[in-house]
Amino acid sequence: MAFTGCGLMEQTRQAAMASRDKMAQEASGGSVYSGDGLMEEEAPGEKPQGDEYQEGGHQGEEHQDDEESVKRKTKDTNPVLGGEGSEGYQGFDYLFETTLTAYMDEDAESGRIKRKSVTVYVPMGNEIRINGDYPGTVNSDTQGISFYADVDPGITFPREDASIGEKLESYIEHIYGGQDEDYYTRNDLEISGVHKIGKNAAASTIVQYWKPQDEDEYRISYITYYMKELEPGLLFFMEVEIDSSKATGETPEILKELETFYEVDIPWDSDEAEEKLEDYAASKAQEEAAVLPGIDFTFPENWERDKSYSDEEVVVYAPGGDCDGAGCGIAAACLLSGEDGEFDDAWNWLIEDEFFETAITEGLEEVEGLEISYYGETCIGKTTLAKFSCLSDGERTDCQFYLGEKDGNIYFIVGIQYQWLEMDTFELVKELLESGEAAEE
Repeated sequence: MAFTGCGLMEQTRQAAMASRDKMAQEASGGSVYSGDGLMEEEAPGEKPQGDEYQEGGHQGEEHQDDEESVKRKTKDTNPVLGGEGSEGYQGFDYLFETTLTAYMDEDAESGRIKRKSVTVYVPMGNEIRINGDYPGTVNSDTQGISFYADVDPGITFPREDASIGEKLESYIEHIYGGQDEDYYTRNDLEISGVHKIGKNAAASTIVQYWKPQDEDEYRISYITYYMKELEPGLLFFMEVEIDSSKATGETPEILKELETFYEVDIPWDSDEAEEKLEDYAASKAQEEAAVLPGIDFTFPENWERDKSYSDEEVVVYAPGGDCDGAGCGIAAACLLSGEDGEFDDAWNWLIEDEFFETAITEGLEEVEGLEISYYGETCIGKTTLAKFSCLSDGERTDCQFYLGEKDGNIYFIVGIQYQWLEMDTFELVKELLESGEAAEE
């Protein structure tokens, strides 16, 4: 017999996560972050048609040299965002000029929609969209650089009189959930913090480590956010993301020209990015090799991680790394305590409120013979054991679910096996609980 995707291992995994999620929600007061976007509805009125460029579309007629319209063709004076005489500059090698038009408030007397136009310089590329989905916006992707700019972005802020630095900080908090350094470290992000540029601009850079879906290798991206008040009531927003895996020899040159026009540092260095990524990948490999945070277990030689069931939240081991084929397995998960001690009392109310029992009965099918009792001190601290059997794909399966608390952290270790299986998975679980040791820092 074999486990299936909806069989016991998946059900037991769900039961463990149900306990974990229920505690996390209770500890946080039941609050859930809303993923609503920041864009407000646009005021009614005429909207411009989007200009989409493909295969070098920036070379169209409106961008070709015209002796009557081009004011400067040399690099004598570099233009800057919001500066006078920024139109017609031909000194950039990798940027082209365009105009972003934003539709503002309605004029009270005439009833017409006010418009604001801003000259910007955008990286040349094959995928460019100007004033497309939203008026006053431009997107460009080239040489590993994803560029986005928006005039009057419609971002809402906590206070109307907030400084430019506070506005950018508020935006980043909305996107990433806060600027606590440890939070970002746990979520594969590094943030520089918001720094002001003059009186009316601010910027912040985030380093993000990520893994594309269905790929094994991690990537690193540098994302710089930039805001500038061009005039009272007119805000300019820019986001520049560099994916190091797609960067080329021209990437630094493009960034230099962007820094010149927008007057902002856009941090990225190929060698530094490669070194950071290597260090991160090594730490992740070490982290993924561990069974539980803070505790080292030694499994028998033939027991390996089952990658089809393991993820960042639950680790599953089985003979040959195949729960389905072996008919048994051991799952482990952990709910780490926050710095403010948010889970210090979790152990008491977990037992008192019978969340443990509820998670098991709700997460599994046809649970029978459920017995919950205090097991004793183990490597995962004060430990409670739940014994029961349940039905999976028509087979009766035995399960032992250990719940432990140590240093404010909550640990879940679950052993399962079909009743007809001759080996004793539960003896191995007991041995692991007895032999587990604190992991070295």
